[in-house]
Amino acid sequence: MRGMSAIEASLIAKELDCLEEMHLDKFYENGPGEFTLRFSRKGDVRSVSCYLPYCMNITEYSERHEEPTNFATAVRKRVSGLVLQKAVQLGGDRIIELWLQKAETTIGMIFEFFGKGNLILVDQSMKILLSYSQKDFRERSTKFGRPYQRPQGQQVTIEDLSNVAGAIGASAAEHSGEGIASVLAKTVNPGTLYLENALAEAGINPKDKAGSVPTEQIEKLAERISGYLKTVPDPRIYYDAAGNALDYAMCDIKKYAALQKRHFETMSAVFDEFYHPPKEVQVPEKLRSQMAETTASIEKQKNAALGARREAEECKIAAAQIYLKLNELNEFIYKASKIKKPTVEELNSLVAGIGVLSFDAKEKSVEIEMQV
Repeated sequence: MRGMSAIEASLIAKELDCLEEMHLDKFYENGPGEFTLRFSRKGDVRSVSCYLPYCMNITEYSERHEEPTNFATAVRKRVSGLVLQKAVQLGGDRIIELWLQKAETTIGMIFEFFGKGNLILVDQSMKILLSYSQKDFRERSTKFGRPYQRPQGQQVTIEDLSNVAGAIGASAAEHSGEGIASVLAKTVNPGTLYLENALAEAGINPKDKAGSVPTEQIEKLAERISGYLKTVPDPRIYYDAAGNALDYAMCDIKKYAALQKRHFETMSAVFDEFYHPPKEVQVPEKLRSQMAETTASIEKQKNAALGARREAEECKIAAAQIYLKLNELNEFIYKASKIKKPTVEELNSLVAGIGVLSFDAKEKSVEIEMQV
């Protein structure tokens, strides 16, 4: 699975705008790197799902929450009851910030969607209060008490693509012996899928050496990349012939043109479908024996019903055969009633085709068999 790109993060940040002025009531840790944030306002309840480092989105799925983990408890102590003031993408990167406030307290929740992902809580001065993953890197630290710094990324981010052509041209000249796709990834950050698509639309082989790409094609490439921000989002998931979800995007992707696709209204809906399919219900151990007994009982009733159905069919066939022999049967009854003390032999000779198996004089009953 690929992680959320910078351009997709920008769409999610905008979709989270609808949560502004809502209270953050609960924070759950559902599994490694998986969190749910529950917001509410005057009866309106919304949930946000975060799956590091893959996605963050407003979700329609409801998770079954266990006892809070130590990390969830620590987050709750700091943010429960605070009101969301704004959701923003930081620096045009794969980082989304939620800023919450109540009275004199301001807390930022920073979600990073690169590497293995991280969730970092900071105060108003950007000092780290809590980190899901505490590590020291060459250029920054995510440990308690350190100032938060985002990592150094590409020269140009989707936050400012005004001089993307110049940046790509300069980078191509500096790294002329490298492939254009590699140089592009170092220079601008919409995301690998979108850079590959821009190369395809500009008619550039991604393996071409950067120094061999003509200036007019560099300009065409830059135009395609800048165009992503002007494109009206049309989120979709692409599927293979068997119906398996392969990838998602916010616009047409040339290499997926032959694949099946399904459109969604929001990027959140895409992530809900792609990353959060309905999970198998976990049945408590104490209910499994009861379920087994119920299943066995249902199976027994099904077999009994099947047996009764077969018996009814047999009776129906027998009744049809009796109806066809009704004249002979009536003749037999009439003749038998005229004999005061009949014997089996006498009864057996009354009507051709009707044989007497037994006769009870006391009960005045006779068991017969009829040839059909």
